[in-house]
Amino acid sequence: MKKVSFIGTGLMGFPMASNLLKAGIKLKVFNRSINKAEPLKEFGAEISNTLNSVVKDTDFTITMLTDDSAVEAIMSHPDFLNNLNSGSTVIDMSSIKPNTAIKYGNILNQKISTIWMHCFRRNYWC
Repeated sequence: MKKVSFIGTGLMGFPMASNLLKAGIKLKVFNRSINKAEPLKEFGAEISNTLNSVVKDTDFTITMLTDDSAVEAIMSHPDFLNNLNSGSTVIDMSSIKPNTAIKYGNILNQKISTIWMHCFRRNYWC
C-alpha cells in the first residue's frame, strides 16, 4: 500500500483527511497547531509532531494550507524539502495565488524530482 501524508488539518483539511481515513487510507498527519490534528487519531491517523516525520518515507504528500504565507512556511522549511522522497508526489490544495503554486512546483521539481500537482479551486482567480 502507498504511504500518504497530510499537512494542514484545519477547517478544510480535517474533513478531507477524515474522509481518506474512513475510506481505508492510512495517513500520517501534521498541523502546525497540533491540537487540530489530534482528533484524527480516533479515525486511525498517525499524528506527526514534525515536518520531518510526516513526509519521511511517504509516496504522496497532500497539503491543505490556509494561504500563501502558510505554504511558504511549510514548503520552504528544510525539514519538508530535505525529507521528501525523490519521485514522490506532492498534491497541494491550499488557497494560494498562481505564482506561489508555480514557484513551489519549480522548487520541488528541481530539488527532489517530485511530481507537483496544485488543485485549483473553481472561482478562486476569477
